[in-house]
Amino acid sequence: LQIAGPGYCMVGVRDILSDWSQRACRLTIRRLDRIDAPLFGIEQVRRLVHRDLADYIRFWANFPNIWFGGLKPNTHSPPLQRPGGWGYVSGVNYSLAADEALVVTTASGGAKYTGFQINDTWMIAPDARLRQVCLNGSQTAPNADGTTTYVIAASDPGAANWLDTAGYRDGYAIIRWQAIPPDLKGEGLIRDFRGGKLAEVAAMQGVPHVTPAQRRARVAARKAAYETRVR
Repeated sequence: LQIAGPGYCMVGVRDILSDWSQRACRLTIRRLDRIDAPLFGIEQVRRLVHRDLADYIRFWANFPNIWFGGLKPNTHSPPLQRPGGWGYVSGVNYSLAADEALVVTTASGGAKYTGFQINDTWMIAPDARLRQVCLNGSQTAPNADGTTTYVIAASDPGAANWLDTAGYRDGYAIIRWQAIPPDLKGEGLIRDFRGGKLAEVAAMQGVPHVTPAQRRARVAARKAAYETRVR
């Protein structure tokens, strides 16, 4: 990594866990120079936040118009191949009343990692320890044909792969396929995408369901697995 010149620099590191029981990678940063670093405390952080806040708000307020070319409510982008061997990604824009849901059925395409993540309208993810707001392949219950049906809704319809909107009527979701076969194409990765009523979802046949007790156990297991990352 080459830095253009002196000043502040931010580096992002993404560690993808296909199973939350996996141990997260350890990252160590070691300075090689002998120059004393300038003071960097809360006052410096506050000054940088104030400096960048207007541009931050301006960007995210316009984000729906630029994300995947602009997504209308309750639509999705086609799976797009990401540069650098990152697999495929699809975006979802949802706008749901309290009694409505989006039903999305996907195929893995042989990807070793799949993920479906809910975000609010600022693309901030709710707390995954307390709510089932994201699911990877190890956390889902597949359909009989190997596909996976997800349900985005504010209330639990009993579908095993429910994605909790965490109280947000409007928001976005990201579907990811990573560590993919070299010849995988995006066509067919999303098998079905439709809206419906919660009552209809609860009565759907062929879709795995869970009891309230099973849901509570799943969420509790998420919290326990997540917190192993910070021990």
